[in-house]
Amino acid sequence: MIYRLQKKMILICGGALLLVFSVLFLMIALAGKRQLNTAMDSFIDGIVENAGRPQEPDPGLEVPGPAAPQMIFRENARFDIRFFIAYFDREGNYLSASIDSESQESYIPSGNERSYSS
Repeated sequence: MIYRLQKKMILICGGALLLVFSVLFLMIALAGKRQLNTAMDSFIDGIVENAGRPQEPDPGLEVPGPAAPQMIFRENARFDIRFFIAYFDREGNYLSASIDSESQESYIPSGNERSYSS
């Protein structure tokens, strides 16, 4: 009898949790949809009022734009090939490593590469 009550309690709690998450998801989705519709309506109203062209920004109004992205890496840094060399003795014991290696040519993918992963 206690086992059946425990099972019912677990099912009731799981259903309640599912219901709460579903309601939260629906509220967030509806709020996002409402905000998007409001923004698109005002955008389209501006286009209609301006004879089919997007509104020009007011030159006297300074709108802060996003900050310019900082260049942390070079533009093609994601295509550079870097590697290290580990040195071992004949018994397989680690001796040293060189991490100063970098290829002289940059690799730019062409889309024709083979995948050797298994």
